[in-house]
Amino acid sequence: MTASGNEDTARGGPLLDDGVLRELAEDVGPRAATSFAREFAGMWPRRRAALATAVSRGDVEGAMDAILSVRVSSAMVGARRLEGLAAGLETGLRTGGVRALRPLLRDVERCGDDTARALVDAAELG
Repeated sequence: MTASGNEDTARGGPLLDDGVLRELAEDVGPRAATSFAREFAGMWPRRRAALATAVSRGDVEGAMDAILSVRVSSAMVGARRLEGLAAGLETGLRTGGVRALRPLLRDVERCGDDTARALVDAAELG
């Protein structure tokens, strides 16, 4: 399972680290890795909505839960750019509160959407 064509250094590096996807396939088998990638993509709309809702409500705890969900799941699937953006959200929340996250949400949402599409494409190729 590979995710070629996802390089974009001007926007924070590659969407996906193909090495993580390959390692996941070696550890759990190609079928399970493909299923995991598709599951990540399928869960993205809920994670995105949870984050946006928490931020719009000023819910610090809910925002942190959503951020950590995005960050950890992104790391597991090799979604490096999204993982980095989630780390930035976490720092922003800790230092500036929920308000600091509002200007960052659009980039996170766009990156997550791109990542989900790339994972689906990679799963179909693999």
